[in-house]
Amino acid sequence: MRAAVNDKPVSRERLTGAQLRIGVMGAATEPSDAGVAALCRRLGRTIAERGACLLTGACPGLPHESVLGAKEVAGHVVGISPAASLREHVDVFG
Repeated sequence: MRAAVNDKPVSRERLTGAQLRIGVMGAATEPSDAGVAALCRRLGRTIAERGACLLTGACPGLPHESVLGAKEVAGHVVGISPAASLREHVDVFG
């Protein structure tokens, strides 16, 4: 089922109506291969273009590349951090 929010399509789960969420997880290390980083950006952009929410671990590296791709098309992104605060997220988890 697809509906529109602010003229953007939103993919929804058929039974509950909740927006579909697609997770992109991976190591929090910087990508060593530019081609792989580009594929991750394309993945994030495609998830957003299809109206799903991109869900990540709020870390750098390949998951962040997918966030950048989703943001290129104003996609809905949720990052879940293990930190208890923004300060801990930055200082402890980098």
